[in-house]
Formats: sequence, C-alpha cells, structure tokens
Amino acid sequence: MKKLLAMMAFALPLSANASDFTGLSVWVGGQYTDGETKYFDKLDNSRTDFDDTDTGLTIGADYGFALTDNSVLLVGVSWADKADIGSLDFVNDGGDASTISAESEQSYMFYVAPGYKIGESSLLYAKLSYSEAEGTLTVDNNVDGTSFSSRGIDDKAFGYGLGFRSYVTENVFLNADVERVEYEYSVSDFEATIDTPITRASITVGMSF
Repeated sequence: MKKLLAMMAFALPLSANASDFTGLSVWVGGQYTDGETKYFDKLDNSRTDFDDTDTGLTIGADYGFALTDNSVLLVGVSWADKADIGSLDFVNDGGDASTISAESEQSYMFYVAPGYKIGESSLLYAKLSYSEAEGTLTVDNNVDGTSFSSRGIDDKAFGYGLGFRSYVTENVFLNADVERVEYEYSVSDFEATIDTPITRASITVGMSF
C-alpha cells in the first residue's frame, strides 16, 4: 500500500501539469527555413523565381487557457532569426557575373493555437499567426566586388501551421511545429515587388511555470 501511494504521489504532478497545458510557458530552439523569392520587375513586367534554405534560432512564450476538459487555447509571441530566402547567379547588363540574394530579417510573431489533448501529456494544435518582418535584397558583382543592397519596407503577414507539444518531465516539454507565412515587399530602389512565401519548421524545448 505504501508503495502504491508513493507511486501515485510521484505520478500526480506530472499528470496534472501535462494534462492541464494552462499557464505560462517559455521555449527556445532551432528552426529550418525554406524560402522562395518571386521577383516582379515593374520595368519590363518580368518575373524571376529563386530560393534558398537556412537555419537559425527561435524563442518565444505563450499562455494556455482551458477551453474544455480536452482542449486549450495557446496565446503567444515568438521571435525568429533572420534567414536567407533566395539566391541566384546571373550575368548583368555589363556582362559581369553577379549574384542576387534575398534575406528575411528578424521577425516577430503573435499567434493563437487551439489544441486538443492526446493522452495525458501531449497536445496537438493548429496555429494562426500575425507577423512582421523586413526584407533585404542584395546584388553582388562577382567581378569587381561591388555590392548594392536595398532594404524593403516592413511587411505584415498572416501565417498558419500545425504543431505538437509533449511533456517529458513535470515542467519540461518538447515542441515541434511547421508554419507557412507569405510576405510581400515593395523595393523602390529596384522598381520591383517581391513575394516571399516562407516555410519554417522548428524543434524547441520549453518549460512551464
């Protein structure tokens, strides 16, 4: 009997925390970014597509609200590291080999994520987000070493995705999610607009309080 009570006492904190998913949580981890750049030239109405992948850091925090016994709503904010989202080699008008590249600067995101509990310690959720980021377009002349950059205006975009959270101890959890965000930048220096759909996959470790 004493052994049974001891086992129940050990299990109850984990079960209560993991099946609750409410309150404050913070997390940090790595992300993989798959970006595509769609360059629309306003002068000749042409379009050029190029892409790139990158890795970086992401951090964030959210607060969980109970909706029913089996569902919660996470409301949070996150920060994502800058990422290369496109690179293309070409020959410029002067006949020199050049490279055009696009970069998404550090982005900030607000999100809501309704989730459904799976078992005692896991949560599957859908994610809807509103984010803001700044883009930079750079052209490098690979012959004479000159470079020209143009920073785009801040762009705001909505995103969507799926995620999974699972507790590994009483307070520590692992989180994985995938999200799609589509930005559009207006770059006056290049007389162009740039669409940049970005897919981010992240794996993070977090702690609940």
